[in-house]
Formats: sequence, structure tokens, C-alpha cells
Amino acid sequence: MSDADDWLNLAQGYEAIVYEYYQLALRPTLDQPASRRLGEILRQAVHEPLLSLFT
Repeated sequence: MSDADDWLNLAQGYEAIVYEYYQLALRPTLDQPASRRLGEILRQAVHEPLLSLFT
């Protein structure tokens, strides 16, 4: 497997997380479980540059 394939596989693994982030972020309000999950995603993004949602 090439480096490009490795990178693509890694990026595809984040697809569901990014989708979930935008679903939560676009809600006008969040209940407690949704708020917690959004916080988890943002904390994960701090430690995983490919998941950074603000760059």
C-alpha cells in the first residue's frame, strides 16, 4: 500500500465523525447528550490534525 492509500484510508475513517459534527453543529439547540458528543468530537480534533474542523 502506498502512502497515498494509507492517507486516504485514514481520512475516510473520519468521514462519519465529520458528518456527525456538522449534524450537531447545525442544530439550533443541543440537549445534554448531543452537547457532550460535540465536546468529545472537538476534543478529539485537538489531538488529531486530520480531524481538525477549523483549518
